[in-house]
Amino acid sequence: KMFINLLIFLFFDYFLFIETTKINCQHNIKQSELNCRGSQIEKFYNLTFFPKVLRLIAERNQIKEIPEFTFENYSQLLFLNVRFNEIDSLTKGCFFGLNNLRELFLSSNKLKIIKKHLFLFMPYLEKLNLRFNHIFIIEDESFYGIKYLKELDLYGNKLKNLENYPFYEISNLNALLDLSFNSIESIKKDNLFKLNNLLKIDLSYNKLSLISKDTFYWTSNLENIR
Repeated sequence: KMFINLLIFLFFDYFLFIETTKINCQHNIKQSELNCRGSQIEKFYNLTFFPKVLRLIAERNQIKEIPEFTFENYSQLLFLNVRFNEIDSLTKGCFFGLNNLRELFLSSNKLKIIKKHLFLFMPYLEKLNLRFNHIFIIEDESFYGIKYLKELDLYGNKLKNLENYPFYEISNLNALLDLSFNSIESIKKDNLFKLNNLLKIDLSYNKLSLISKDTFYWTSNLENIR
């Protein structure tokens, strides 16, 4: 029985080696990391053979979409980096399975709309980086379900008008909300609904012409406004 288990282990290890070779990735077993930076990957299904990795780096490729259930077997993943790709839209089920993810980097893609309940399947996400996209709409309750989020980066997008409750249910957001380098014209009271733990917000380099006296009503612990 031990011999059979050994054969299975060796076969699986060899299989992973062949797969990483085919897609030009580096699989660091010790650090539990799959690094596919600049590997000319166009579709994510090529990376579905490594469900036990904790860190997945797929930046600087030609990925255009993340199909539904791509990560359904990646429940152990803690870190996902897909910066510098060509992703222009995301569907609700594309992050299904990422139950333990802590950090997600989607910066420098071509995203335009952040849809309602998009991040619902990542309850423990703490850091979300969406900078340098083309985002002009964040639907109400887009961040619903990621109540442990601490840092949200929307730097360098095309936001102009915010929906009533774009940051609904991320009341634990405390480190930073970065909205700088957009085209935001006004901030209303409900735009910052229940962000009572937020310590820092960056609104610099926008087109703000109106900030009402009750704009920061929900951000009672705010220490730094830029």
